[in-house]
Amino acid sequence: MCEPEWKGGLLGSVLYFFWCVSLLFVPRLADKFGRRWLYLVSRICESLLYIASMFTKDYWVMLGIMSTFGLAAAGRINVSTVYLQEWVPRKYQTTVSVISVMEQSVGTIINVLLMWFVTQDTYDIRMIGLVLCLVSIPATIILPESPRLLAAKGRVQELEKAFVSMAWFNRKKITLTEDRIAQI
Repeated sequence: MCEPEWKGGLLGSVLYFFWCVSLLFVPRLADKFGRRWLYLVSRICESLLYIASMFTKDYWVMLGIMSTFGLAAAGRINVSTVYLQEWVPRKYQTTVSVISVMEQSVGTIINVLLMWFVTQDTYDIRMIGLVLCLVSIPATIILPESPRLLAAKGRVQELEKAFVSMAWFNRKKITLTEDRIAQI
């Protein structure tokens, strides 16, 4: 027996509704507690949600999962965009932002094309999402907090560690002075 169309539409609608709701408090939490941790928590939550979505057969459980996906979306998209920009020199921020948004858009287009032409089963798409989550979690654990956030909060020791890890990653040597830290 086929389900009514409104049920399918509601699944997508609750995701975007709860994403909008989360934008009321998630950016403030990112400013208060840090972008790295909020992004990491959202990725871990999304990994668990992807796994749960693969096993549920109940519509109302799936509606709850999609609602929670919406809450986590602000951490994945909005916080990660700021986190990424704060790692990039100001002259490259526009380019990096455009590439980031293009990546998200191309991912959505690929999902739509897969659903349209290849399969109506979302299992493969959820598996791709899970794999991407699982790859981003260790990468986020390795990265330090946003240097600009650390500088704004006056957390100089953590800022120095962040710069040392950035220099190591870029195979450069740096010397930090108070003037240089103040420029951030």
